[in-house]
Amino acid sequence: MIYNVVLPGYVNETLYAASVVFGFSDMSYGVGGLLSGLLAAPFSKKVSENKAVVVIFLLAFATLIGLAANRLVLFIYLGSFIIGLSNSSIKIIMNTMLMEIVPKRLMGRTLSVWMGIALLCQALLASGLGLLIDMFSPSVGFVSMGGLMILGLAIQGFVWRKSHKRKSKIGYEVV
Repeated sequence: MIYNVVLPGYVNETLYAASVVFGFSDMSYGVGGLLSGLLAAPFSKKVSENKAVVVIFLLAFATLIGLAANRLVLFIYLGSFIIGLSNSSIKIIMNTMLMEIVPKRLMGRTLSVWMGIALLCQALLASGLGLLIDMFSPSVGFVSMGGLMILGLAIQGFVWRKSHKRKSKIGYEVV
């Protein structure tokens, strides 16, 4: 949702392009999301799930900062693809991690609470980000999204450490 707040203004005001560029950018995001379904699981098995999430968050951050400085149409397609790939991969891997922690009987309720919180955050952040873009430029939107990625990485790291400390206290093996 937040990406869709930034992308139209970025295409129009920063790249000086039109609806075709916006459409291809949006499609590139979707193709990245589709490909994540094929790549996220094998990647998270090659390295640990936690390391995979860290790498993907950092990739998304670097891409967003790169897009903030970008002025070439070609790079919005690549950037959109990477953001779609990374956002969907993070969701896939983190849902997998969640399923390993939460009891099966509570998983549906846990996901609905998580989704509700995520939608509320997106609605609030999208509105605030729209105001920032209006005051400054669409590139500020990408920088802000990069900041959100770093915040997400920090929260994920905090939760991961807490869950592993809890597991070690109750006798589970910490990997």
